[in-house]
Amino acid sequence: MDPASIIALAALGGSGVAALWKIANGLGRFEARTTVILKGITDMLADHEDRLRDIERAKRS
Repeated sequence: MDPASIIALAALGGSGVAALWKIANGLGRFEARTTVILKGITDMLADHEDRLRDIERAKRS
């Protein structure tokens, strides 16, 4: 294998690693945003459940 091929393979490998790091970083940010959204939905659901319980208690009284 000639030196040019070795250098080309090393550069290609380095580019691949950099691309994988960028993809992983993007997925990490996406996961963080998804977690925040799911937390908001969970809080909203808990609020609705509390309201329904209040309505049911009021009907019983």
